[in-house]
Amino acid sequence: MTKTNYKKALIVSCLLSANAAAGVINFNENVTLGDILNQQNPTINGGFDISSVLSDYNNEDVTILDAALNLYGYSNLNTSTSINYEQYQKTSSYNRRVNRGYTVYTTQHVTQGYKKTYKCGFLGWSNCSRWVDTSYTYQLPHYVDTSYYVTDSNYQRDVTTNVEDLVKDEMMLSLAGQDFFASALNSTITLAKVNSQVQRFGGGFSARRTNITDYYLNTETYFGDLKLELDISNILAETLSIGDTTLDWDVFASLGQFNLNSISLDINYNKVQRAPLITTNSVHNTAVSVPEPVTLFLLGAGLGIGALSRKNKNKS
Repeated sequence: MTKTNYKKALIVSCLLSANAAAGVINFNENVTLGDILNQQNPTINGGFDISSVLSDYNNEDVTILDAALNLYGYSNLNTSTSINYEQYQKTSSYNRRVNRGYTVYTTQHVTQGYKKTYKCGFLGWSNCSRWVDTSYTYQLPHYVDTSYYVTDSNYQRDVTTNVEDLVKDEMMLSLAGQDFFASALNSTITLAKVNSQVQRFGGGFSARRTNITDYYLNTETYFGDLKLELDISNILAETLSIGDTTLDWDVFASLGQFNLNSISLDINYNKVQRAPLITTNSVHNTAVSVPEPVTLFLLGAGLGIGALSRKNKNKS
């Protein structure tokens, strides 16, 4: 091996040992949003701090594996409502006793009294008596039972509230000078449903009627999804190349109105330690040829033959 080739092999070995991979690094940032965007409040903005990724980018050999930006929201309805009542269906019947009655009074007479004796006659020598009446009357109560049995029937029906979204909702995301759109147009959907209305009708000879309505309300909040799931690897690479430490974003309600849930940035990248610049004079040295023994012999023989030839020419 010549000296030049040895130097080259040494330099390659140094570069390989310096470029040891650091593995996959993940950057993730999630921002929870609770904003309602509409034509009166049409925009919200923010940014992701990517200074740590930029630092690696400036000091290491960075390879972006993937970069995803996800924006999630849901439609805020501008609605028209209609209610649909189903027919009542008989579900059950049962008998029950209706307790009722009244009290009547009858007059009762009790005859009674006693004989009272007293002195009478001349000088009170005789005994006399008379009857003292203590008779009386009273009211005797008597309960008259007029209770009866009736048949009650339960009828049930479903009542459904239909809600129609009248306005198309459109969300626009502006990122690094590029615009991305997501929209939702909801047709008739079930916003709330009354599972059942129950009415009980009482029967019997008195034709008494009892109406009882029970509502079991099950509200289903409707989410018309608005979402953007973007691969922004190229946008991120451009942002890093110009040295920006923040990836700014803006969200607009270009149509309708909607609620925002969250926005997130997820980056996976490799970084390899950048090789230091090696400058050494030996790198620029050229190879120095070392004469072989055969070459020296041939050179000497040639010189000798030349000298002998010159000597013979002089004698002649």
